[in-house]
Amino acid sequence: MSELDRPWGVSERQSLPELVEARIVGAIRAGELKAGERIVETALAKKLNVSRGPLREALKSLEANRLVFTVPGKGTYVAEVSRDDLIRMTGIRAVLEGFAARLVADRCRREPEVVAQITASFEALERAEAAGDAMNFRDVDWQFHELVCVLSGNVFLHSTWHSISSLVRLYQQSNDIYDAHSESIIEHHREFADVLRAGDPDVAETTFRRIITEGVFAWLDVPVPSALESMVGKGPRAQAAPAAKTAKTAGKSRVRRPGSATA
Repeated sequence: MSELDRPWGVSERQSLPELVEARIVGAIRAGELKAGERIVETALAKKLNVSRGPLREALKSLEANRLVFTVPGKGTYVAEVSRDDLIRMTGIRAVLEGFAARLVADRCRREPEVVAQITASFEALERAEAAGDAMNFRDVDWQFHELVCVLSGNVFLHSTWHSISSLVRLYQQSNDIYDAHSESIIEHHREFADVLRAGDPDVAETTFRRIITEGVFAWLDVPVPSALESMVGKGPRAQAAPAAKTAKTAGKSRVRRPGSATA
């Protein structure tokens, strides 16, 4: 039996609609279901070894998350993510991951086990790159980003990020902007891991925002829009922020409370 013919079995210990949805998302991320591909319910239900009821519930949820769409009278299709869609999602993703990085960096100050998880995830990415397996490398890359969102401890952040990341992965499956940049991806993730382990929330947040924003627009070979320039340390607001922080810190250093110790 070939891999394409192998049934997509699901565990009976979990809610079928939710697990079916997760399996379809996994198939989309892995490229088993292609952008624009028509979903034939009878065939997919057979492949998943479930009835059409749970499958339809899963497809409704996926449609709400824009991963599939329905054309009346024609059927349900895997979404097609455009270049403009990717640009629109980039700012949201950068903000979400930046906030997650802030929370995780704060945990790294006092939780060695969090530092260990970040290190292990980055080392797994290095091994995947060295092995030359493009699909595995892509998966491990996104596992690093998802780990940061999970370690943030904010379930709302994670769920929002997950829906966006699936659409980004769908775009990557249809374009070659990703696989040609493995070396820069490693360097970016090294910087991600370093700033998280350093435990400075401000630096972690700005680093994630900058690298994610710069990286996507560099891959697309288009300039960063003026509205997003502050994400990459450009524009008047970004330039004013370090000066304001320095002035605030200097002001604090001149004010000594009775009995307080200096750093």
